[in-house]
Amino acid sequence: MLDQAMQLQFPHWLMIAGMFLVIIGTIGMLTKKTLPRSRPTMTNS
Repeated sequence: MLDQAMQLQFPHWLMIAGMFLVIIGTIGMLTKKTLPRSRPTMTNS
């Protein structure tokens, strides 16, 4: 019963979108830390 209610409140696509945003955010932070500031092409794009 609880599982069904949770699925109705939080659709599958919403969870996927949330995870996608989290992954993009973590990758962005990692690239900003690892990539040197001498690469304006990567930061601009």
